[in-house]
Amino acid sequence: MPEGVMEILGGALVVLALVDVFLTVLYSRAGVGLLTPRLYRGTWALFKAVGGVAGRHKDAVLSFSGPAMMLLTVGMWFLLLLLGFSLIVWPALGVSVTKSSGATPTDWWTAVYYTGYSLTTLGTGDLVPNSAFYRLLMVAKALVGFSIITLTLTYFMSVYSALVRRNTLAQVLHHLSGGTGGAVQLLVRVHTSGWLKGGQGGFMDVGMQTLDLLESHHSYPVLHYFRMRDPRYSMARIALLVLEPLTLARSALAEPPGKLMSRAEISMLWGSGTDLLGQTGRSLLGAQALGQDDPVKRSRFPDAFQRLREAGLEVADDPGKAEESYHCLRGQWVGAAYAFAEMMAHPWDEIEPPKAERSGGR
Repeated sequence: MPEGVMEILGGALVVLALVDVFLTVLYSRAGVGLLTPRLYRGTWALFKAVGGVAGRHKDAVLSFSGPAMMLLTVGMWFLLLLLGFSLIVWPALGVSVTKSSGATPTDWWTAVYYTGYSLTTLGTGDLVPNSAFYRLLMVAKALVGFSIITLTLTYFMSVYSALVRRNTLAQVLHHLSGGTGGAVQLLVRVHTSGWLKGGQGGFMDVGMQTLDLLESHHSYPVLHYFRMRDPRYSMARIALLVLEPLTLARSALAEPPGKLMSRAEISMLWGSGTDLLGQTGRSLLGAQALGQDDPVKRSRFPDAFQRLREAGLEVADDPGKAEESYHCLRGQWVGAAYAFAEMMAHPWDEIEPPKAERSGGR
């Protein structure tokens, strides 16, 4: 390969790596990136394929996908930089980059060795740049290497901090439902605690945490691929336990929906839940995946309506009209929740457990 072509190719690889780092770590918005989003999708497809043949170990296999993506991303950046700078340096071996004593090897692996030394900020080893350009290049490599190491550590800490916040929200919602994952139990419990009467700021707190989750997924798309073994941590379950209780409250309870939604904290919670699914879904799934039908073939509304009445909540006078309203509201978000469950290899019965229909209590 001609020297000029090698240097141009090497420079292109370095620029490609730096642009991808910038878009992933510094610009940090879902759906934007050159290589990293493709790496995520490819890695997830591989894990999903392996999980599909792993039988009862499927969840264990998939739980390693997020951490693996983090390591592969950093490895890809370092490899691109190593290859790029090595291609720039290789033609200069024995001319502008020489050994401090003795003959200078001019093979490819010597270029990799020299580049790796300076890229990891260890120095130059026994090879020394003799021209102004290659001295400056050595300084640039050390600066890039140090910056990538620092940005990587910061990125790792930010992602895992966001992961803790996501899992905390999932645990809050799970235990508000009495550990069942059922929306009816959650609605009964928050009614008993006075949230629906506006006496507490619980809905506002959950709404703020949901918006934090939305922005975390925008800033760190890899967060979505941290697929835990327990479905309570999934995006689909979180969205279900935010939106299904509000769907039931707006349709089944006697309080007029307009009056209920005029309360700022409930309006914000509904908006944060639908935005979580809509905005994140458009960047990760595509608009087409969000329009799926309700996966529940039979209506759960009659049973939910009866249980709300048994729990002492004042329900609507016309159950038929209430059920029609329920399906209309649920249709605004359930397709996106189902698409997320399907993408992350969660059967819908894990997200909305049938056993929650008649389990739990107040």
